Amino acid sequence: SSLRRPAVAADLLANYLPPEVVALLDLGSLALQDGSFIDGNLRDQQSDLLFRARLLAGGETYIYLLFEHKSTVFRLTPFQVLRYQVRIWEGDIRLAGGRAIALCPIIPIVVYHGKRRWTAPLSLSGLFRSSPALAPFIPEQHYVLLDLQAWKKEEIIGGLLLRVTLLVLQAIFRPNLPKSLTAIAALLRQLGDHVIREQELSRILTYATRAGQGLSVTQFTAVATAADPERGGTIAMT
Repeated sequence: SSLRRPAVAADLLANYLPPEVVALLDLGSLALQDGSFIDGNLRDQQSDLLFRARLLAGGETYIYLLFEHKSTVFRLTPFQVLRYQVRIWEGDIRLAGGRAIALCPIIPIVVYHGKRRWTAPLSLSGLFRSSPALAPFIPEQHYVLLDLQAWKKEEIIGGLLLRVTLLVLQAIFRPNLPKSLTAIAALLRQLGDHVIREQELSRILTYATRAGQGLSVTQFTAVATAADPERGGTIAMT
């Protein structure tokens, strides 16, 4: 995913996090961390990226991106997000050798692009039914939701690589995928760097083949040619 590039991830955060949160972050310090925190049996339904960033007032924070590739909504997503956050903190504690450390806050972002609108609670407390007297004992853990299916194409903003990535995610479960991918791939012509253009085109074609409804050879070639009229056919065959 293009979002592995810190500059593209910073573009996402700058455009889609609440402004008061963005104001706290040194986006130029964003660094991708190793590893995944997803349950092994969910790797075909989810993917994740973890970044570390400095805070302008001092200290650091994590930004955790969880991509929901399922076509339907999973109501227990807030609980899943908490489990993945705990794994991140546990990793830091292990690295500290069990010493008492100050844990980094984690900003979780769920990117969803399924067929239906998102209906799961946006906080962990939304999963509980309880008496008001027990409210102090119910954890209040929020995540930022990017529901791509709820957006119009013109609402997807940011730099070129970010927009292409989000548009592909938005289109993957929609009807007429080949036509949409051809239009999205044409945006890559604006990239002056041929190497990056080919890398992004390869990602689009690979993802469409694995996650979409399938492309014919003709459709596959049309998408590649839209991105690179001169070399697209050769890239597609490769």
